[in-house]
Amino acid sequence: MNFFDDEITERVNDLEFGLCDITNKNRDKHPNKPERSFVGRVEDKSDWIATVYNPHGLTLSFVPVDKGVIADDNPVWINRGRCDGIIHDDFRIIFVELKDERGGWISHALHQLRDSIDLFVKTHGKERLDGFRQRSAFACNKRHPRFNSSHIESIQLFRDKFNVRLHIIAEIKITTVK
Repeated sequence: MNFFDDEITERVNDLEFGLCDITNKNRDKHPNKPERSFVGRVEDKSDWIATVYNPHGLTLSFVPVDKGVIADDNPVWINRGRCDGIIHDDFRIIFVELKDERGGWISHALHQLRDSIDLFVKTHGKERLDGFRQRSAFACNKRHPRFNSSHIESIQLFRDKFNVRLHIIAEIKITTVK
């Protein structure tokens, strides 16, 4: 298992792009895409679940985790959570869970993010995770792009356990690393 697998990585340096997932709603629209998350371009924002703002045009890598790094038939990973993907470069890693649901989605999204970060650490080591200067996890929902409720306990858990900053919002802003 490799979270940095070049065969499934999409490179992107667009100033704005979306993160999308193949669902029952858009499967017919993307018949040649594998059933996993992917980068959406500005020309068609209809499938975007999260928006990534990259104002400096940095070259980023997007790697689908669910059905990419972790195959559906992986017996070790059945009944475990897996996030939709990661965005990374040499300085940052961002774990992303994409949802398009009305209610009750946050606890499931956080579970998927926690399990994926755990797997990343087991696969690549805590030192590899800590080697990124910026470490974030985003729970994104197309129906609730700006979630207003406080989740201080969850945010603190991610900080204490993984040294990762948790965000519950469908906008990811890529900043320069100082």
